[in-house]
Amino acid sequence: MGHVYMTAKVENPIEGISREYRFLVDTGASYLVLRSMEFSELKLKPIGTVKFTLADGKIMEAPIAPVKVYAMGREAMVFVARMESPMPLFGAFTLEALGLAVDTSTGEVKPSRPAALLL
Repeated sequence: MGHVYMTAKVENPIEGISREYRFLVDTGASYLVLRSMEFSELKLKPIGTVKFTLADGKIMEAPIAPVKVYAMGREAMVFVARMESPMPLFGAFTLEALGLAVDTSTGEVKPSRPAALLL
């Protein structure tokens, strides 16, 4: 299986600003990840920080902010972490919140359960 990508809309629920982004689906990542550029576009204000252990074992802290994410006809409130990466990441917590999973036989993102919230 190669890389899995998806497009999702992310909204700042306080400011009402939203944008669509193309994400690399990373089941090894916990949170939705946006870079500083996207945080600025959405006018997100961090409410705290979380510690992460990266794939190379390095531990780092990243600010997080609440967002509403829309993908595949579903929506959920999740936390997004601000980290510099080559592109935005769609992590496991966000997949789970939306009731989505990666089908490893096809490399596609598919529903894993009925959605709690539908658009």
